[in-house]
Amino acid sequence: MDKPSFASFLSAPLKSLELRHSSFRLFEDVIRSHIEEPYRDLEELVVEFDDHQQLITELILKHNNLKKLWVTQTYYMSGRDNSFDRVMIPGLGKGLFNNLRSLYIQWGGQNQDAGLEADHFDIMPESLAAICEITTLEQLGLRCAKMVRWGEYTEDTFPIWLIDHGKLQSHLQNLKNLKLLVIRGDTYPPRVNEVFGHRWYYRSNCANQEDLQTAKDHPELAPFVQGDNEQTLAWKHAHLYRMLEYARGYRKVLPKLEWMLCGQRPMKFMEDADGVIQPHPVGNDVDECKTFIGRVFGLASEVEIAHLKD
Repeated sequence: MDKPSFASFLSAPLKSLELRHSSFRLFEDVIRSHIEEPYRDLEELVVEFDDHQQLITELILKHNNLKKLWVTQTYYMSGRDNSFDRVMIPGLGKGLFNNLRSLYIQWGGQNQDAGLEADHFDIMPESLAAICEITTLEQLGLRCAKMVRWGEYTEDTFPIWLIDHGKLQSHLQNLKNLKLLVIRGDTYPPRVNEVFGHRWYYRSNCANQEDLQTAKDHPELAPFVQGDNEQTLAWKHAHLYRMLEYARGYRKVLPKLEWMLCGQRPMKFMEDADGVIQPHPVGNDVDECKTFIGRVFGLASEVEIAHLKD
């Protein structure tokens, strides 16, 4: 699209807008004009956070009537940027985005000044605090992009968010309206071989004695896992059990929670025979639910409860 066409497109009274990083590079002055004169009716915004950090941050923060926001920090910015966590995300807090119902944030990797190794990630405290101030949220997605192994013949990626669910639960408990929670890019300590570390958690598929015992103790989960051998089945069985336990922890502090994803296992909350709300696995294998997430958190998506009808 040439500049006049792009300017004409942006001149419309938009309610939804998606801008890729190339748009900021090619049409900076056109976009800046809509920072100086923000859209009055813009409700949904999807943007990629790249080299034009200040411009993108200003665009987002000038439109504080948004109902839905999806912002992606590209992997290219990992370790090269601190404004994403120091300026942009904190700007969403302090009651400035009181209409926001849906928020999806994807980090490209660690913050420039996080003090972590390249293969580790955690959400910066000021970012987490700001997110938890948006008490109007009904759906929240948190993702760290996977680490890329650069090589001529490989497309290998590795998860680097060694997550602390207890810590995250203690922060998110302020979001009492939350119905849907997505956690992607999370990983865990290896079950057997610690040489490869948390990056290889999902690939190891090797069960330890605790996993074998967990699988034996919870036969009710057998229909929700599949594998080629006893070791793989036991690992997946125990992994699912742990994710369900984490889900129970989130439901205790988020009383309206209906659906969540963590550990690549989608789960919905249902009432059991005793009238107690419990997490229930969706599907019989790992699934990052990319299509569903894109539909629910993206532009002009289905309503939040669409997953209950799938």
